[in-house]
Amino acid sequence: MTSKIISDYQLLKEFTENSSHEFQTPIAIIQGKLENMLEENNLSQSQMNSLIEMQSTLSRLSKMTTSLSLLTKIENHEFNNTEKLNLSVILRALLKEYEELLILKKITLSMDLAKDIEISGDRVLVQIMLTNLISNAIRHNIESGKINLTLSANTFIIWNSGLPTDVNPADFFERFKKSNQHVNSLGLGLSIVQKIAENYKYRISYQVEDDRHILKLNF
Repeated sequence: MTSKIISDYQLLKEFTENSSHEFQTPIAIIQGKLENMLEENNLSQSQMNSLIEMQSTLSRLSKMTTSLSLLTKIENHEFNNTEKLNLSVILRALLKEYEELLILKKITLSMDLAKDIEISGDRVLVQIMLTNLISNAIRHNIESGKINLTLSANTFIIWNSGLPTDVNPADFFERFKKSNQHVNSLGLGLSIVQKIAENYKYRISYQVEDDRHILKLNF
């Protein structure tokens, strides 16, 4: 029975890896053909709009496939590389990558990051977790909104201004769960964050206070 379980797990693992790879090839081919069609000069405005919608849908499919594959790998504990990581340094480096987007959306960023806060984990997973949290705070913000980050010895808190939600904040950690106000979101970002947090036994919570969406991570 043990051998059967191991065999089934290995088959499932291989299926996940193969399906993710095989999906990306036709998606890339279709994406390339759509881009070539968009460069043609004999398209009507209606045809152009349809191609743009198709391209957007295909991009969402590609991101969804990648995200679901990542979730499966995290659940299967395939990220085994553990090292000491300086969370303060990683956070500051990631935030620099979002400077232009913050300016574009007129979002004010404030932060209070303690120096040299260290955790143990896989660098890729930790960066994915932080990237998803920052992206979520930007994507679900409002025009001329705010984001605040606080990092202390055992806690990371990120809050952003936003609209009231019609969903229980705790439910956002479920796959494909999102507010009706954010139809373009995949609804997978916080699911990935939660799986990574569970992997390292971090405690994570999400709450909404008036116009502030607050996500707290205890490690």
